[in-house]
Amino acid sequence: MPASPKKTLLERLDKAAKFIGACFTSETSQLERQDGERLAKHIFSDDMGLELVKAENGSAEAKLKVTNKHFNGYGLDICHGGVLATACDTVMAWARETLCEAGKVAVNSTMYTRFFKPVKEGTELFFRAAHVDPKKSLDAVSELLVTITDSLGDIKGYAKGEVAIVDKMKLGGV
Repeated sequence: MPASPKKTLLERLDKAAKFIGACFTSETSQLERQDGERLAKHIFSDDMGLELVKAENGSAEAKLKVTNKHFNGYGLDICHGGVLATACDTVMAWARETLCEAGKVAVNSTMYTRFFKPVKEGTELFFRAAHVDPKKSLDAVSELLVTITDSLGDIKGYAKGEVAIVDKMKLGGV
């Protein structure tokens, strides 16, 4: 009997999560861009509790402990999808930004998310991002994948998107 499409997707995402984990060269936290500048602060992500764990060579990992401030409406005690999407968006940008040159920043231009299981209060989530095709990681626009897992490694969802490299001055930055 053939595997269900959902099971096949989860198996592929599990392989992707292992691939992303292998992108990190060390256990130490590296939180700098290739030009030596620290990675950008993301005030909104900081306020929601997203913590950057490590970022290097086009990959990034962050964690978030789900609290009741992350809940969806309608009396559901589960994490709002917008919180998960924001975390994915930020981790993609951090991953891509590790390869930025001076004066450039990484911004997401598209993103698709898919969630498999509701996330309850107290769950610690890990968001791991890497380039889908490492050979294209230096292109002006590159594609990244983020896996969302809990502390047991169970996949809760994923995001796939494109991140563009833009001149900071064109965005009004200093």
